[in-house]
Amino acid sequence: MDRTTDYNPIIEDPDFLNFDGSNQNEIVVSELNARHQGIEFDEQLANAQQQLKELKKQEEEIEKQKAELEFLRQMQSAFNRGKVEMLDNLQHAITLLERERLDAEQRILQYSRAQSTFKRTIDNISLLNPDDCTHGQLHEELTQANNVIDDARDEYMRTLKHLDSLNSSDEFNNSDDQSTNHFASISASRNFRYWFKSGFAFSLPLIVFISFVYLTYKYII
Repeated sequence: MDRTTDYNPIIEDPDFLNFDGSNQNEIVVSELNARHQGIEFDEQLANAQQQLKELKKQEEEIEKQKAELEFLRQMQSAFNRGKVEMLDNLQHAITLLERERLDAEQRILQYSRAQSTFKRTIDNISLLNPDDCTHGQLHEELTQANNVIDDARDEYMRTLKHLDSLNSSDEFNNSDDQSTNHFASISASRNFRYWFKSGFAFSLPLIVFISFVYLTYKYII
């Protein structure tokens, strides 16, 4: 019998029809497991990316809060410095103003007294009128008039010197002040000197005239 032509696998190989499905199942299960693991990996990756985004967002929020806190700290520091600075400046200014107010009140008092003195002296000089006296009274009247003029001149010079000393004292006390204030006090001091010189120049002709009349009358008598 020729086996090459009459070979029947069913007859000759009894295990031919016995299909081994276990290997196929293992392959399917392996593929399913691999696919499931891939899905889980994708989900884990997506979750990780989402967490990363949330962490980045939280980091940005923290940086924003940090910058805001730093800005508030700088504002608080500037406020504290400004508060201390302005309180010191205002308190110093109040002290200076109080001192200036007292000095001004003292100067006003001195000026008022000087003004009253000058007005009283003007009244006294205005009452002098030797021309209305008789020839016998002229000597006595001129003597009294000259005494009044001398007293007025002494009072005038003494008052101006006193007022000038007030301004000189202000210049010394305010030596560290601004140059404008210093110039103003110097100008005030010069004003008194100016009026003193001017007053003396104005009164000089009157003094000469009275002296001439007095000497003439004296030699005539």
